[in-house]
This record gives sequence, structure tokens and C-alpha cells, in this order.
Amino acid sequence: MRMAGRSKTNTTSASTTKNTTAKVEKTVSSESDLKKENDLLKKQMEELMKKMSELEKSQEEDKTNNFKIADDGNTDEDDFVDINPLKPIKVISLSDGGVNLKTSNDGSAKKFRLDKFGHTATITYSDLQDVIATCRPFIEDGTVYICDKDVVRNNYLQEHYKHFLSVSTISNILSFPLDQIVEMVTNTTPAIQETIISLLVKKINNNEYVDMNKVDAIGKACTPKCDITALALQKREG
Repeated sequence: MRMAGRSKTNTTSASTTKNTTAKVEKTVSSESDLKKENDLLKKQMEELMKKMSELEKSQEEDKTNNFKIADDGNTDEDDFVDINPLKPIKVISLSDGGVNLKTSNDGSAKKFRLDKFGHTATITYSDLQDVIATCRPFIEDGTVYICDKDVVRNNYLQEHYKHFLSVSTISNILSFPLDQIVEMVTNTTPAIQETIISLLVKKINNNEYVDMNKVDAIGKACTPKCDITALALQKREG
């Protein structure tokens, strides 16, 4: 009878030990899962903060680079500003490819090379006037952005600049609300639309995270419409 009692006690003890071990393992597993969830939430929060920071930077740069011009587009003598011919003027490439600017079409021309999107160059106002005269299509379609409102006004470029987007806006186009993205892309120039498409294709092929709904909307807002995802796949296979 005593032996039977001991056997029962040992069985109970083993069962208790087994249950305790299972609880410990379950607790450890739960803690591990909780740690993974916390790490994931932390990573998502860091990405969100980064995007918010980029958006704030974009909006601040827009305030500096994008300037308002009178809606009627009229320019009278009072609007002109005396600019020193030697004043350095910053210009920025809004093209994802190389851009060559020159002061004339003959052998004596000064040349200025912008290698990629966002590349800047400083050109004296005197030379820039010659560049505008020689390469006006690049200036009017937004391939090159002149960072001086007085130069823009003096050279009758106001109407064109109403449709341009800044470097930061183009770079962070996916950070804006969908409706705003469609409006910006629809109202900008074909040259800038082409740059946006090219940059998105690179993001996709570099396996960066992109909102495909926004990418699709951008492609449909361009003129002509573009299947950006298909283009990215085509370039990857090529």
C-alpha cells in the first residue's frame, strides 16, 4: 500500500514537472514572439519617421525653390530686376540623363555638363542668358531648373515655371497623397514626367519599397500613359 502511494506521488510529481516545463517553454516562446513583434513595430516606426522627415524636407525645399508668379502672366518694365552679369546663378538638372548646356552653337561656345538628376552647376548670369537663348527648349520643358526668380522673370519663363516640380518633390513623389500626386504629375511637363518614370523604374528594379497603387496612378497620369511596372520588367530583362 505504501509503495502504491509512492508511485502515485512520483506520477503526480512528474506530471507537475512536465506541466511546469511546458509553461516555461510557452512563456519563453511568447517572450520571443513579443520581442519579434516589438522589433518589427520599431522598424516600421523608424521607416515612418524617415518618410515624414523626407516629406517635411521636401515641403521646405519647395517653399525655397518654387516661387509664385502672377496668374495673369503679364510682365511690365517694373517687374524687371537689374542683375549683375557676373552674378553666379545655380541651375539644377531635372533630367535622369545627362544634359549639355552651351552658350552658342559655334566652336567658341562655353559648355556646362549636368551628369544626372539633381546635379547642379553655377553659371554667371551673362553666360546663362546665352545658354537660355541657345538651349531654350531645355529651359522651357523643365529639363533644367533655374534657381533664381528674377532670372526667370527677366527671361519670360513664368508660365513655364508654373508647371515645374522641384528636385525634392520629384524624389519624394510617392510620399504625397494619391490625389495630390495625380494632380502634380498631370500638370507638369512631359520632360519631368519622363524623369519621374525613370526614377520609379530604378526604385522597382532596386527592390525598394514602392506603393504600386501610386506607381500605377502616376503612369496613367502621364502623357502618353505608361505602364511603369511593365517598363521596369522590360529594362530588367534587357
